[in-house]
Amino acid sequence: MIFLESGLYLRVEEMENGPKPLPLNSGFSTFRAYRALGVYSPAETSEAYFVLSNDRNEVWFICNRHFRTYALMPTEDRFFITIKDSQVKAAANKNAQAFFAPQKPGHGSVDKQTTIHKEAIHGKNQSQ
Repeated sequence: MIFLESGLYLRVEEMENGPKPLPLNSGFSTFRAYRALGVYSPAETSEAYFVLSNDRNEVWFICNRHFRTYALMPTEDRFFITIKDSQVKAAANKNAQAFFAPQKPGHGSVDKQTTIHKEAIHGKNQSQ
């Protein structure tokens, strides 16, 4: 069983030589975040495919490995939203710093990394 969070928006980060179809060749852009409409996982493979509407209002099944999370916006009803490059870079940099930062034994966790990611996206401390 696969559960999909309501209002999950994803940004494209196409893998070089990744599974076909490639999102940037299929009407998707790097400057938009796309609402995940569904997810499909064929029984014969371990891959999962997001169901998304592209910039041309076509519905595509694209491998999940080409996408990164952007935000949860359950009250938003648009198929895609425009994102600023600086927002994506800030979130990616903070996530990378948190992930690769040396940790003391017993310190650091997924919760800390999640908080850092939320701060980068929303510009405030979500843990308060």
